[in-house]
Amino acid sequence: MIALGLIAIATLTPLGGDHARRLSLCVGCGDFALADALVNIALFVPLGCAFAFRGLRTHRALAWIALASITVETLQYVIVRGRTASVADVMANTMGGALGMAIPGAWQWVLASAKHAAAATVAYGVMIAGLAAAALALQVMHSPPSVHWSSPRVVRPGFVPFSGSVRLVRLDGTPSSERESHPVAPSDSVPLEVVLVAGQPPEGLAEVLQFWGPAERGGGRAWSWVDQYDRDLRVHVRTGADALRLRGNTAWVFGAMPAGPGDTVSVRIGLRRFEYGIEVRHGASIALKRAAVSLGDEWRLLVPFERQRERWSGTLTALWVAALLFPLGLFARLHSTKSLVAAACAAAIYIAVLPIMAGCAALPPAGWCWAVVGYVLGAILG
Repeated sequence: MIALGLIAIATLTPLGGDHARRLSLCVGCGDFALADALVNIALFVPLGCAFAFRGLRTHRALAWIALASITVETLQYVIVRGRTASVADVMANTMGGALGMAIPGAWQWVLASAKHAAAATVAYGVMIAGLAAAALALQVMHSPPSVHWSSPRVVRPGFVPFSGSVRLVRLDGTPSSERESHPVAPSDSVPLEVVLVAGQPPEGLAEVLQFWGPAERGGGRAWSWVDQYDRDLRVHVRTGADALRLRGNTAWVFGAMPAGPGDTVSVRIGLRRFEYGIEVRHGASIALKRAAVSLGDEWRLLVPFERQRERWSGTLTALWVAALLFPLGLFARLHSTKSLVAAACAAAIYIAVLPIMAGCAALPPAGWCWAVVGYVLGAILG
């Protein structure tokens, strides 16, 4: 029941948008196809695990898992606002359920001997260390050798028109006309400035303008873009995560735009490899957003609802770090007390050293606390 409840909360909560019915028959389509697939797989792992612990036969369990997924997608299509029913989701959900059904058997294998517990500890530690390093590599914000900008000519599906206008753009401090390419000095920072005439706050996501590198001329995806939703401003920078169809670096500045049309707005954006700063000014109002990619931010590559999730980013980072360290403590304790201490020391050293080597922000103190909580809980239950 708990597994079904989690699935219902995650999949049947209405989102903003119109009441139009959406059905996708394409597998692997969408800007975040891999991220959505991984989340849908993980979502049904607990259900498959629960069926396996109850001793349900494999073919019956898979049938129930597939039926649950089809029911969810049907409700999303018929009733739930702002959702898209997808055949790919059914496939990913069923795969996740099948993976969950294998967990009890794997758990019995770990419990069979101290040698198996040691192997599980090493394998899991290497896996999460590799994933953390790969996630940081995918979030690096590389600056292109040259940049030009453009305003959207057509309104793409899922967007609404931007009723304001772009008055001036400065690239690396130099005023730039639309589609005029400017070289970017090889440095650690890329400064961008946009002066807008505000429009009526849009009720959906509106594209304001896009920045393009030389490789994107004539088509493809932009290097960076600025959007507006209501009075909130969004800045996205394309990274390796976008190429893999994961969710990349997106920053929201809430309540930054004017409440009505006509005001002149200055948006200044500073981008570095692992950090960004955004300043929005209009009249006497100034809104600032400064943030850096840190260890523990891997969940940002997967979790949808980016506008809503920003308000819960601290909680999500804490839960993510605790969840990652929990199995390590569990496996290490099953082997021996010495392994428990050794794994804790190795994890602490890696968490401290990796940000220095990569050049990103360190895990915040709250993240360290929750890493300890997750590891200790695993050790207690082991």
